[in-house]
Amino acid sequence: IEVSEEFEPDLRNPEVAELFDQLPPQQGIYLNYNRVVGGVRMIQELSEKRTCDSPVDGLLTWFGSDCYGTAYALDPDINVARTISERPRRVRWFFPKEPMSDLLKRVETMEIEGWIDEETEKVEVALPLYSAEFGLHTLVTMNFYFSRGGRIWK
Repeated sequence: IEVSEEFEPDLRNPEVAELFDQLPPQQGIYLNYNRVVGGVRMIQELSEKRTCDSPVDGLLTWFGSDCYGTAYALDPDINVARTISERPRRVRWFFPKEPMSDLLKRVETMEIEGWIDEETEKVEVALPLYSAEFGLHTLVTMNFYFSRGGRIWK
């Protein structure tokens, strides 16, 4: 699904954030019938620094940059991309009972601190849901794979 930027809400805008800031009885409800279980988890898998051994890597050394792996240089294979890596990772949680202003401050802090940096290889956003209507537990995951060339695969 492609979403145009003109239709994406800017949650840092106070007026727009108010629309998404739910009152306590509705907090944690998604699409009327689904309740967020726990919270939203963001996992960032990091690429390991390596020695610069190819001629192209030599340019990175000359520019003062570190060398990293090329895990997602091409569109990731579905069987490989969905596996859980043992690589270093950073984990952030966002809980539905927290005030929207606190969540927005944390997201802004992550942006200012450069949470997504040159070490970022993959970011997984996980949303656990429970539908009482069907008695069904669901885990929705969104994966973003970062190539060294700047491409983000979804």
